[in-house]
Amino acid sequence: MSKTKHTPRGSQVGIQAFTLIELLVVVAVIAILIGLLLPALGQARNAAHQIASSSLQKQMIAGLFNYGTSNSDWIPGINTSGWRFCRENRARVQNFPLMGQYGSLPVQAYDWITPSVGGDEDAPINREARFYWVFERFADPAMKERVPVYSQGGDGSQPMIRWLVDNQKPGLRGCSFLMPLLWQVFGETRRKDARTLEATGQDLFGLTGMLRMPRAFAPQITRVGNAALKIAFADGFRFLDSNQNPPLDADASYTGNLWGTFTNFSPISMTIDRSWGRRGGGGSGLNIPLVYRHSGRMDAAFWDGHVALLTPRESRNPTFWAPSKSIFGSHSDIDPDAKLYGIEPGDPIP
Repeated sequence: MSKTKHTPRGSQVGIQAFTLIELLVVVAVIAILIGLLLPALGQARNAAHQIASSSLQKQMIAGLFNYGTSNSDWIPGINTSGWRFCRENRARVQNFPLMGQYGSLPVQAYDWITPSVGGDEDAPINREARFYWVFERFADPAMKERVPVYSQGGDGSQPMIRWLVDNQKPGLRGCSFLMPLLWQVFGETRRKDARTLEATGQDLFGLTGMLRMPRAFAPQITRVGNAALKIAFADGFRFLDSNQNPPLDADASYTGNLWGTFTNFSPISMTIDRSWGRRGGGGSGLNIPLVYRHSGRMDAAFWDGHVALLTPRESRNPTFWAPSKSIFGSHSDIDPDAKLYGIEPGDPIP
């Protein structure tokens, strides 16, 4: 009769431990797999951000169309929704408190976002709360920067700073989208009404040496020209200046300085444009990653409703940023890449 041999409980007989070499091999394999997966995960995250950004831009362009439908095709901005607050109209400074009475009013004269989504029931009545809300609600997921309010800004800056402190907010989220300035101005300065007020025109900004718009242009959707080639707004960032400390901040004044926090000129300028320009008004290119934030490209919404990704060079095309029949200038600050493109009708300023 055979006897069965039992291994005592707790005995290590028959169990072989991993050798040090085997452990190192396993660790190395895991490290290699992580190294392979992380870029893929990063690419997937970036792709998700870009898809979400495009979807948000399509919602916003629809809002611009809705505003135009209700307002004779006018584009919201300093000559329409922001007229009573615009910086050329200091005599009506008493109108600034109106910004805190209605959720559909702009938070700055250049603000085109709030009027175009004025029916949003979540828009706060308080102007400072609405300023914070608009950059949170309409934020590109890829825009992670938070910035302080420029403390030396004009009227409206200090109330915004106090609101942020009182509500324990970590600064403003950097703006995600900017409208080209030229969509908000007339082709020339002209009388607005029978008194002394005049419409804000391109000539007031000294930009005619770069892009001269048709003198008859008015800020209306129906006048932009070939809508499929005209950018209504695009990824952007305001403000950046390496001469300041900190170099990133936001203009929260009522009237906005240097085209406000909601607009900028266009990428055809090397330095005048502090958002899309390569040197960003002294920023030495620090603005580029903040603008071309989708794997080195920017999302741009066109007036026909489509959204496209543009490389830095593609975004320098002057045709995108001004109405049809504008004339391309010869200013010394024009980006070299912009000179590679033509513009309707393509003749330079003499």
